[in-house]
Amino acid sequence: MGKSVLLLCGDYMEDSEAMVPFQALQAYGIPVDAACPGKKAGDICRTAIHDSAGYQTYTESRGHNFTLNATFDEVDFGKYDGLVIPGGRAPEYLAMNESVLNCVRKFSDSGKPIASVCHGQLILAAANSVKGLKCTAYPAVKPVLIDAGAHWVEPETMKACVADGNIITGATYEGHPELIQLFVKALGGKITGSDKKILFLCGDFMEDYEVTVPFQSLEALGCHVDAVCPKKKAGDTCPTAVHDFEGDQTYSEKPGHSFTLTASYEGFGCLKLRCSRHPWRPSSRIFGTGRDSDCFGERIHAL
Repeated sequence: MGKSVLLLCGDYMEDSEAMVPFQALQAYGIPVDAACPGKKAGDICRTAIHDSAGYQTYTESRGHNFTLNATFDEVDFGKYDGLVIPGGRAPEYLAMNESVLNCVRKFSDSGKPIASVCHGQLILAAANSVKGLKCTAYPAVKPVLIDAGAHWVEPETMKACVADGNIITGATYEGHPELIQLFVKALGGKITGSDKKILFLCGDFMEDYEVTVPFQSLEALGCHVDAVCPKKKAGDTCPTAVHDFEGDQTYSEKPGHSFTLTASYEGFGCLKLRCSRHPWRPSSRIFGTGRDSDCFGERIHAL
């Protein structure tokens, strides 16, 4: 039987922390059901863009509208092999929802993998699922995790991730590649053969999902990904745009995350990888069905 995953959603969850694992795992052939308490399949959750802009804390703006593909009240938690908990503001109120806490406890008590990022660890703490375990998170969550009995691991960077038992935690969405790698491993998958180099051609106000999802998905496969932009160098940023269809005759546009370039443009040829909002698939071969998923030579081996 193939592996499947539940994505625990809520209004104003962090945009990337929902969509990147949602599409990356599907790209690897792992079905993902996205559900939110009080909502049904086809409903949307509004998301939030959290970004660092030089202030003492992160900024927040409106993100994409995320469409759910499962109805929470109809979900059989026991049929899933893993759970993903995005951060953002949603965990603040989801941590007070007893049905959510019961969901998390079922995964935790059964030893099934749980990947949680940023403020998602508020839910783990409320469910009493971190006692005695090493955890990291966005630094502001530290007191809550310590009070819940976790062994706090200070993130050296916002890419930090920690795995202890069945619990995998990340500081922010910057650590998605490692978080997803650890989660796939915990599901029984194995990534090998990572020897490919990919070049992304970037520009100001490229669509947020269309760069972030494939960029982090390929990094999670172990690919070396260089993101470049004409007239910019490694470490510079490109502002991105959030495009959405909200009932008007054309798409709306809102500011997205600041995307950090990983290489300087001079000396590179031009290759652009495109991605739509539909699950980005490296190939048609499926993870968890007795076959392997294959992407540019990278392989995720099924059980």
